[in-house]
Amino acid sequence: GVAGAVFYIVHHIVVKTALFLVAGLVDLRAGSSRLSEVGGLVREAPVIALLFAVPALSLAGLPPFSGFLAKFALIDAGFDDGAWVVVAVSLLVGLFTMFSMTKIWAGAFWGESHGDDGQELIVEGRLGTPRTMTLATASLAALSIAIAIASGPLYRFSERAAEDLLHPARYVM
Repeated sequence: GVAGAVFYIVHHIVVKTALFLVAGLVDLRAGSSRLSEVGGLVREAPVIALLFAVPALSLAGLPPFSGFLAKFALIDAGFDDGAWVVVAVSLLVGLFTMFSMTKIWAGAFWGESHGDDGQELIVEGRLGTPRTMTLATASLAALSIAIAIASGPLYRFSERAAEDLLHPARYVM
């Protein structure tokens, strides 16, 4: 269970950071990050839509993304421990997460555009969004995919970290 928690934390840090950066990109692109004030970004900014979709699907725990593997490890540990209520609550929270990611996707990306006839927001004297911010967000989305691809070795590393966490005498003097 501790190994699953370590793996989940690593995945969660990457995915949540990517989603916060996407919120910044949406705010820069649409002039707001409120769902009631943005829409149609899948047509106006497909790169931002993709940069949202990857970490959102991972956060929701859909296969083959890293979130699925991390949640699977935790739920498997819950089954092994007989913690049925914890497993049930975890699965319910996963459904709520999927619902919230779907709501954001439908509102911000598929929803009706609230923009000014397709004109781009001027950011620091130029059109569009800052490339460095987009690159950083894309790097984190790619890292979340890499976590899924390298899940075997990363999980073994998580098991090693869990062993050390459970036996602090190994590193405390």
